[in-house]
This record gives sequence, structure tokens and C-alpha cells, in this order.
Amino acid sequence: MKKIILAALSLVIIFSSCGKDDKKEDPGLKEIELMKKEEELRKKEEELVKRELGVLKKEVQLDDTIKRQSELNDSVKMKDEIIETELTDEKKIKSIESEYKQINNDLGKFNKTTKELTGFSTEGGELNAFSGGNEIRKLTAILYGETGKRLEEYYYKNGKLIYAYSKLSHYDKPFGEIIKTEENKFYMSNNKLIQWIDYDNEKVNPDSPEYEQTQREILNDSKAFLKLVNRE
Repeated sequence: MKKIILAALSLVIIFSSCGKDDKKEDPGLKEIELMKKEEELRKKEEELVKRELGVLKKEVQLDDTIKRQSELNDSVKMKDEIIETELTDEKKIKSIESEYKQINNDLGKFNKTTKELTGFSTEGGELNAFSGGNEIRKLTAILYGETGKRLEEYYYKNGKLIYAYSKLSHYDKPFGEIIKTEENKFYMSNNKLIQWIDYDNEKVNPDSPEYEQTQREILNDSKAFLKLVNRE
């Protein structure tokens, strides 16, 4: 009887153990499902990368378009500025001509001051200042030398030099007669030489080596003469 009961218990234990094993997951199946999920994730990542590349490509194309448009706008702007500068300088020159002619017409109304010039030429010279109120409107300097003389004129508006004129006279011999003259005209704006008409009545190229040097000399001489006039 005991043997029968033990045998029955053994069968129960065996069947119970088999049921538990059936409920356990198959490792191979679990690995396959994991691989499927990884594959799906990889595909999603690839799709996301493609989308990002597409967006990036469009952004690059947009940047190129914007850059080309910006370069085109800069080019157009530069051309407009060049044209505007040329037109503006022409207007300034006409205004300057009108101003210095008016100053010469009004010379009789201005107060005149005369100073002796020493150290500016070998034979000395004379400086005349014409003032309206407390403002100097014109300076004339005559500088004498052994082989010729130079007349320099400076015109001012609101305390700034707007025009300068130079006339160099050559003698036929030391302290002789004048045989040749050379005239130069200088149009100034904000301490900048905007046009130079030389003794051949030609416009001097602003990029020429002597252009900047001449501008500096005009401003320095003007400053020196003004300082001399204001000296008591």
C-alpha cells in the first residue's frame, strides 16, 4: 500500500514539474523578438537620419541662396554708392565754386589783416586774412623766391577749408620777368581733397602717389597760416 502511495506521489511531482517547464519562456524565441525590435529601431533611426539629412540639405540650399542674394545686394549697393558718391562730389564741387565766388564778391565787406611771412620761402612773403565777424573766410599768401613767386588762396566756410588755389609764376632769370604760370585748384570737403585740377586743367587721379601728399600739404599750410593770423 505504501508503495502505491509513493508511486502516486511521484507521478504528481513529475506532472507538476512538467507544467512549470511548459510555462517558462523559450530563450530562442525571446532572442528573435529582441532582434526584431532592434531591427525596427534601426530602421526608425535610419529614417530619422534621412529626414535630418533632407532638412540639412534644404538648409544648406537656403543658406547658399541667401548668400548669393546677399552678394548680389552688396554688389548692387556698391555700384549705387559709387554713382551716389560721384553725383554727391559733383554737387559739392558746384556748391564750393558758388561759395568761394561769393566770398570774393564780398571781400570789400570783410576785415583785412596782414602778416609778414618768414620761413616759408627764401625771399619771405605776405599773408592777408579776410574775416567776417569772428570767422575767417579767406587767406591769401604771397611767397617770393629767387626764380619765381607763388600765390596761395584758402577759402573757409564754418571754420572748415573748402577750396584752395595755387598759382606758381616762373621768372626768366633770377628776380626777372614772369614767363610762365602754373595754376592748381583744390576742392575740399571734411578735410578731404575731393578734386584736384592741375596746371593742365586736368583732373588728377585720386589714386596717384602725389594726391594724398598734396592733400596733407594743403591742410598743413592752411593750419600754419591760420595759427599765424590768430597769433597776437
